[in-house]
Amino acid sequence: MGINNDLENCKTADDLWSLYDLYDGEAIGKAVRNFCLKYRTKAKVLEAVYWDGLALEYASEAMRNDKEVVLEAVWQNGDALRYANEALQGDREVVIVAVRNSMDGDALQYASWKLRNDKKVVMKAVNQDGLALCFASKKMRGDRDVVVAAVQDEGGALRYASDELKADRGVVLAAVKQAGDLLAEVEFYDRDALPSLMRPDGGALRWASRELRNDKEVVLEAVKTNWPALEFASEELRADRDVVLAAVKQDGRALKYVREVVQEMARCWIVEAKND
Repeated sequence: MGINNDLENCKTADDLWSLYDLYDGEAIGKAVRNFCLKYRTKAKVLEAVYWDGLALEYASEAMRNDKEVVLEAVWQNGDALRYANEALQGDREVVIVAVRNSMDGDALQYASWKLRNDKKVVMKAVNQDGLALCFASKKMRGDRDVVVAAVQDEGGALRYASDELKADRGVVLAAVKQAGDLLAEVEFYDRDALPSLMRPDGGALRWASRELRNDKEVVLEAVKTNWPALEFASEELRADRDVVLAAVKQDGRALKYVREVVQEMARCWIVEAKND
């Protein structure tokens, strides 16, 4: 009888899930969107967004301005906020539900400017995914609590922090340690996954201030967990025995970032370390 007919006969969520045994997810998603286009009554639109929040895109303007409908949509998929009426993108309750139900915190980008400057809202987003910091207001990207929360989830979020916080030793250490905590957890469960966590862009250290890229403790923490970070260390530390060995221990390719003047000496350091 076809997916559209089966969809119309669904009465409960369990009925919908049973369709996944018969059709692929993409086909079901398309059918839900068609369902939303066909039936413009609130009850039917609520059914559609309950199944697929992104179906809100195909709802009427009146439905996209209905708080009950939009809340149902963002509960199912936070990114449905992008299709809400502008007034509801500025509704604190709606936006908080959206960022909580957005896998990567991306829903924050669809919030009003006022709410991107709301600390509670932004904290919810960066706790979902630190990189959501890029959608926060300038004021929030300069708020230490917000930035620490962001880099503790994703060290690379340091990129979006204010210049002042990129020069904050505590913030930068939190950022570079985040990779270490993640690697320790993954190593315990799946050593084969370790190489995929290495950041070829140097991770958080790349975005630290010049002063902190010359801080030995910070750089050591960075290269121990992400050897490409050595590229962004100061010239002095790229010739430091402890730093070089910490990076090379992770991967011999780190030698390419060692200062040329100590390349040969670095190879001697490696041999000595192996014999110790």
